[in-house]
Amino acid sequence: MTELTPFTVDVPPSDLDELQRRLAAARLPDAPYGIGWSHGVERDHLAELVRLWREEFDWRAVEQRLNAWPR
Repeated sequence: MTELTPFTVDVPPSDLDELQRRLAAARLPDAPYGIGWSHGVERDHLAELVRLWREEFDWRAVEQRLNAWPR
């Protein structure tokens, strides 16, 4: 049986800064109204996901929860 190797999640601040930069620079495509999901993610849904990642998602809190698991 393979043993699990303990690890700690520790994303460098520069990676999170880069993610924020990319999210801020995201250009969402225009799509004809009413086509639904037949051609991919609806623009409004994607815009809300980008907003959540930029304004509400707390990666450091997630890191803490992940790192709290017993080793």
